[in-house]
Amino acid sequence: VLLILVGSDLSIMEQITAHGRPLYQRTSREIVVPPLDPAEAAKLSGLSGADALDSYLVTGGFPKVVRAKMGQSLKDFLDDQLADDGSPLVTTGRQVLDAELTPNIQARAILSVLGEGFRRRTDIAKEIGVVERNLQPPLDTLVEKKRIVDRRRPLSLSTSRDTRYEIVDPYLRFFMRFVERYRGEIERGRGRVVAKKILLDWPTYRGKAIEALVREAIDEILPDPRFGAANVVGGFWTEDYQTEIDLIGADRREPPAGQISFIGTVKWRESKPMTQPDFNALVRQAAAVPGVGSDTKAVGVSRAGFDPAAAGMFDVALEPDELLAAWTLR
Repeated sequence: VLLILVGSDLSIMEQITAHGRPLYQRTSREIVVPPLDPAEAAKLSGLSGADALDSYLVTGGFPKVVRAKMGQSLKDFLDDQLADDGSPLVTTGRQVLDAELTPNIQARAILSVLGEGFRRRTDIAKEIGVVERNLQPPLDTLVEKKRIVDRRRPLSLSTSRDTRYEIVDPYLRFFMRFVERYRGEIERGRGRVVAKKILLDWPTYRGKAIEALVREAIDEILPDPRFGAANVVGGFWTEDYQTEIDLIGADRREPPAGQISFIGTVKWRESKPMTQPDFNALVRQAAAVPGVGSDTKAVGVSRAGFDPAAAGMFDVALEPDELLAAWTLR
């Protein structure tokens, strides 16, 4: 008898085979099936380079959403999907929330606030209207049990308690930021109005959202001599928001690191390439990162390439095609 159990709630599926459960030590194999990675989604949709990565920030690799978008422009896709509240873009997110968080209203509220761009626990509690200490249990549920949210700290040679939270999946991050936020208008048939609002905010949203995908791509590439001795990549920021480094290459993921091998900046502009002022700004900000020295490598990531002056300054210059190819190195 071959018995196959399939479920979408990872924590529940893990409990089935936990100690004391009927299937403890009886399963022959356990497989976690994630959404399509960016390279797989690109192959399915026929997109390449920057277009494939931009599309992934919307679809998140969910096959149904990828197939719905395919080679459409973002405008055409939004006009099509938001005209019907039963479309894959709208319903997939609702199904995820209903399956994972049905009894947990506060967890849904946290995801909504994270979608708005609030990342610190103090700010999240203020937006929801709860005492900060009461926020920790639902946050822990989202991070540890549901694995929908990631908990990050600034990576350097110093310790830090400045924890930031962000939604892990690109599709769910987009859904909470735009689709769930305007759910009422979509259901009233005002999808075209919502699409215009999304398109206005898209360049700003894309520029920030792509950073997590870039870090994931570089994680796939590492270790690589071009990046020094780095084994993982994270980011760095200060509590006052005066310093923020998109990429920090280190020997370990959790601070304090033992060595910082590279720093990096991500510029995901539509047509303007990486410039010398972008490099200079990275060097100035890097002075605030404990562990950065004269031998620390500089990494630039640009959607629109590098101008001649900037190209020679970075030790590593990455463009969309190489980022996308990172997922084929497994």
